[in-house]
Amino acid sequence: MSEVTDYLYGYLQELDSYMKRLNSNKLSKKDRRIFMEMGGEYYDIFQPHSESAKETENKGGNDFPDQLLKDIADFNDNIISQEAESKEVANTLYDKITVSANGYMDRARRMELMYETLQRDTEIFRLLDERAQMMEELVDLDVKLYGRIANETISLLEVEDVPFVDNKIAELHQRAEAQVAQERDFREAEVDGQAESAATVQADKGSLGKQEEAGQEKRIIDGEELSQMLTVHTKKSGKEETLDLSGCIISGYVFKGDLSNISFEHAELRNCEFRMTKASHVSMKNAFIKNCSFVQADFLQCDFNNADFDNAKMRGGMLQECAFDGAYLNRAQIENALFWKTSFSDTRIRECGLEGNIFHECGSPEHTVRIEQSSMSREEYDAYEKHVKEMLGNDGCKYSWSISSINHENHEAELAIRVSREGEIVEEERCTALLDPDTYAVLHVDTRNRNDSLVRMFIPEIDNAVRGELQNRPIEKDEQHTRKQPPMFKAIYYESSKPKVIYAGTREAALQKTKDKNPQCGGNTRCYIQEWDKNTDSYKQEGIYLITSGRDITPVELKFPYMSRDGFTNAVNDIKKLGAKFSPQKKQWYVERGIGEEAIGRINECLSKHDEAIYLKLPFTDSEQFKSTLKQIKQDGACYNPDKKQWFITEKEDRNKFRDYLPQDKNSIHNKLNQYKAQEQRQQPYSRMLNGHRKEAPEPGRA
Repeated sequence: MSEVTDYLYGYLQELDSYMKRLNSNKLSKKDRRIFMEMGGEYYDIFQPHSESAKETENKGGNDFPDQLLKDIADFNDNIISQEAESKEVANTLYDKITVSANGYMDRARRMELMYETLQRDTEIFRLLDERAQMMEELVDLDVKLYGRIANETISLLEVEDVPFVDNKIAELHQRAEAQVAQERDFREAEVDGQAESAATVQADKGSLGKQEEAGQEKRIIDGEELSQMLTVHTKKSGKEETLDLSGCIISGYVFKGDLSNISFEHAELRNCEFRMTKASHVSMKNAFIKNCSFVQADFLQCDFNNADFDNAKMRGGMLQECAFDGAYLNRAQIENALFWKTSFSDTRIRECGLEGNIFHECGSPEHTVRIEQSSMSREEYDAYEKHVKEMLGNDGCKYSWSISSINHENHEAELAIRVSREGEIVEEERCTALLDPDTYAVLHVDTRNRNDSLVRMFIPEIDNAVRGELQNRPIEKDEQHTRKQPPMFKAIYYESSKPKVIYAGTREAALQKTKDKNPQCGGNTRCYIQEWDKNTDSYKQEGIYLITSGRDITPVELKFPYMSRDGFTNAVNDIKKLGAKFSPQKKQWYVERGIGEEAIGRINECLSKHDEAIYLKLPFTDSEQFKSTLKQIKQDGACYNPDKKQWFITEKEDRNKFRDYLPQDKNSIHNKLNQYKAQEQRQQPYSRMLNGHRKEAPEPGRA
């Protein structure tokens, strides 16, 4: 249960950060995509616990709530939309998820506390019973040897406050009852949160003794201030300077992106998260790191010496050329992480979970790490110590790699990752690397079932080997052309939420290769085709296609002219018959590009027929006067149609304000009078048109 609540707590932290950025309009499309993928991962974690609870017919109210699972799914479905209504829905779902999740975590924590309290009581009773039996055996021996209880034994019983009656030890003495009652009171106070601050302060004093001795005064940094400091530091060219956060207190912050050249020495990091960070030359020396999580975080040449990791969690990621000398790992959970050329000298480990980790070229940490004994029994401690040392020593395994083959046409390389013990291969797994069409560098490695940290460690060596293989073989003319210019089309599809890339010379070939790679995919599975742009030297989005049928489903947004409410209803009914569709996420009407230009033209023509705007005819004047005219008509309510590049008004505006710019109705009385007047003037003699002042033509030779 604790693992589920830990994941749920992490989801709530990420959700809270997402909502703050959403409500402050600072959310990017990349943030939406990352959170949507992460939300799907959390959903996959929570769903089995809900289903297993149903299968076992758990009626205790402690199973994962179905409604909470549904709200998480609804929130993920709503992420695509970016309209105001979608934001309101997101806030509503956020409130529901927060209330339901906190209630569930409180119930789970209550059950855990009850179970742990019962365990402690059982242990206390067992120890008290063992002590009582020892005392009773001591009394029996005194009676057997001396016929009475010796004075030394009486003194010992008085010191231990152990009562005895008729030379027999009572089952429970008064002090034991007081200790049990005190333990129960403390547990209840801990549930209510009354003893938490005192216990935390006491624990922190022991962990941060060096800082107190140094007399350092700590400064609290809030999330907004820290974000500004990191932004300024990231924008600095080369990041030669070090961002000094030493001696600071940071709580609940989510670190992302590049964290190079930052000092957290003697700092306190509480409930923080390092998610997919790339950090180099970071110092956490003598830092206190409590309830922090490291998810797919990579650290290069970082200093964790004498750091105190209290209940920290590390999942995935790679730590290369780092130092954990003198660090204290207390109740930390580290899984599927890669430690490469990292030192562990005099590192203390207490009640840590170590599963699926790899320690590559780290010396012999199993001989330098100190494993501290906790409340576990001797047998449990021996088994735990053996397990930890085997993990630190990789169970005697060594790791290596090799290139099986290179497909130059598809820009792929087949790799083999081998695990050997005592010189014999005990495990081998093959994976596919996608190569850059220009440089043949490794872009992505499909590791299938293995954590990709091990493969990423070998990528620099794999790059050199692939390039060396290409330089040593003859290159034909066609391949030379391919090396200079990448393939014209690139197809991207997703398999188990991981992107896959296929290159081809034509769009049809890219679609066919994608179809061959996905023979079992559903009818609605998509692939995204990108086309090489010579002007920008990059791939640009060309279209979206269904893999199985190859149908072009690229959305073409429909632009509606001004219409009244009834006119809009009529227009929608007409274009729906012609093949138009509505996207509830984007709140817009569109057509699939695959229906053809002729069908799209008919739909646009239909929309034009429903245009109810009154377009203005502005006069041709100098620029200053034209600006003045535009300013006036905008103040009077005119709008601009960017597609037709014309200004217009609706039936709601006062036409008298736009009288000089309205289009003339050929059937209007005013227009007919002007026509009659012009016709009459054309029929009159030229002298009449000069208002009776006849002008004779000058004689030759006269001016």
